[in-house]
Amino acid sequence: EIYTLSLHDALPILALTTPYGYPILDLSYVSDDIYKVYNDLTITGSSESLDMRLYNNATLTLKDVNINKSKGNDYEAIGNEGNSTIILKGTNKVVNLKKGPAIYAAYGFTLTIDGDGSLMAKGGTNCAGIGGNPISSCGNITISGGDITAECGPSSGYGAQYSAAAIGGAYQGSFGNITITSSVIRAKAIKGSGSRGYCIGKGAYGYAGGVTIGGTNYGEGV
Repeated sequence: EIYTLSLHDALPILALTTPYGYPILDLSYVSDDIYKVYNDLTITGSSESLDMRLYNNATLTLKDVNINKSKGNDYEAIGNEGNSTIILKGTNKVVNLKKGPAIYAAYGFTLTIDGDGSLMAKGGTNCAGIGGNPISSCGNITISGGDITAECGPSSGYGAQYSAAAIGGAYQGSFGNITITSSVIRAKAIKGSGSRGYCIGKGAYGYAGGVTIGGTNYGEGV
């Protein structure tokens, strides 16, 4: 059974009942792509214009998601507006072809990524794959599970001067703390060509909290 939803403003998802016994939204069958998630939600399918915001204590499960954001606004594809969690199931790809991160971690909050699936996250122009925007602050990032590959977006401006980290801050941006636990299957961070940002940590000319990987502190990044 297919649930088709169509609204012209941000769609607040408070509860969605499906035959599966848990709330699930197939992005391939919805015509609006701006969502506010307040509770638990599983998404699947594909989108070219997703803008999904997770509010306090929300848990979003990605289950075989394919997001290539080439339309819509210049914001992140997925982001938090409170302490929230992303669970990985299956194979997932979140690529922002515009000007925001693939997954944004909002300042003052913690975004946790966990699960046993995989995620490929690539940011938009001058943005982190998982983390922040240029000249702005992002929050804490905790990665507790999953097979994760992150890549910053292409640099625009004076070349490498505007580079972001793959996981963390962007150009002249700041972040709180990044914690990657020993239970993570793999966290592969790819920085741009000639990048002055870290793979995991601060972007070019940015400001850093701390980076801890498997119990070891790496200061501003690695």
